[in-house]
Amino acid sequence: MGHRLQITISNQMYVFLNALADDMSVSIAELCRRSFDTTWGKRGEKLRVELTLEPGRRSGRRIP
Repeated sequence: MGHRLQITISNQMYVFLNALADDMSVSIAELCRRSFDTTWGKRGEKLRVELTLEPGRRSGRRIP
């Protein structure tokens, strides 16, 4: 079972995350989940950070 989390971020952070999510064709929520997984791992262990791009289709966005 998942849990819902609500956070408040700055306008600058939102603009950055929204643009990055558009570039990667994922939602901001998915971008955050991937960030947590790559930083702490799925079981909470500290990991070496590596970024990978796995394009998808962001819901509600048109493909140019």
